[in-house]
Amino acid sequence: MAVSTNRLERAARALVASATILCFVGCGGGGVSVESSGGSGLVAGAAGDPALPALPAVAPSRTSPADADASGHLLTRLSVVFKRDATVGDVNAVAAAAQATAIAFAQPNSPFVTLAIPRQADATALRALAARVEPMRGVLSARGGHQPQPFDLPAGVVPIELDHLLATRFPAAWNLAHAVEAGCATRKVTVIVPDLFFGAPPNFAEQTEGVVEFTELPLEPVDPQPAEAHGYQVIGTLTAKFDSAQPHGANPLPSCLRVVAVDGRGLDMLEFLFRLRDAIAAESGPVIVSSSFGYNNYASLCPDGCVDLPAGFVADARSLVVDHFAKGIAWATFAMQPSVVDRVLFVQAAGNDGNQAPGSAYPGLRDARLGS
Repeated sequence: MAVSTNRLERAARALVASATILCFVGCGGGGVSVESSGGSGLVAGAAGDPALPALPAVAPSRTSPADADASGHLLTRLSVVFKRDATVGDVNAVAAAAQATAIAFAQPNSPFVTLAIPRQADATALRALAARVEPMRGVLSARGGHQPQPFDLPAGVVPIELDHLLATRFPAAWNLAHAVEAGCATRKVTVIVPDLFFGAPPNFAEQTEGVVEFTELPLEPVDPQPAEAHGYQVIGTLTAKFDSAQPHGANPLPSCLRVVAVDGRGLDMLEFLFRLRDAIAAESGPVIVSSSFGYNNYASLCPDGCVDLPAGFVADARSLVVDHFAKGIAWATFAMQPSVVDRVLFVQAAGNDGNQAPGSAYPGLRDARLGS
């Protein structure tokens, strides 16, 4: 089914307009199972009781690496945004329809819930499940779990020559080293790096010794699991020793930085935002958040490069936009508090969608705001 650019742009504008209904949504480990909820469903209480106050506090829980496909779909997670007037019965009916075994993430009085579900066969089955759940009573939107995706680093990030660094003015930073290095142990800058950390590359620990802290001990892949070292590469680009090993960091002063790594592997984007929120809240002073991830999952929407849009593309694109609005609202309830805004500088990659399908063909879908 071919769709013109003008038609899709009009549809995209309509989608954004319709997504503003989410402004009426109120926002306030391991999971709560059916057996531990004290009732016949995942949420305890009478069927007609308001659901949001009855939701349990459940910290984000990771999926197994085997339950994430190559595009980042979490085949055992379903992300649901409930309406403010949803009842306990509505939530439990959704859980039953999805055959959910536990609540993987929830907070009382917040409409954002991640359900642990039986492993779906593939991303198509996961989307089909979300499509069956979304029209149910009390549901504002439903989408299959999807972990953040790393935005690619520039080509040649591990160079033999350093010419590519001239455009980014790395040498200008290096020339300041002797001027700013003295005494910086007492005035370290904290940088939080939310990303994917699964398989540290050689020399990483030596190059960043004494600089990087992990909010939890990172796991290493076990054969045949693929590694995902994007987060390590981002930190290496941010800071690495100024020595014979390459690449040198943009800031060649590791002793002046304190880097906190937050791993998003195996977490739905909503759960990842909650982990990032906790990392920021744990800091009492000013911090920089350096984010090089996104969650535009266009690869699965456009398996043929979007020369002809696949059946269901418009509906899936609408769901994607609504999902982005919902998670943006969830993040804003924390990030826009004065105590956070006044001390956090958030640096976000704009995205790589300008020259990739469908963004290359349809401008409405390469808007950087959708990926940030």
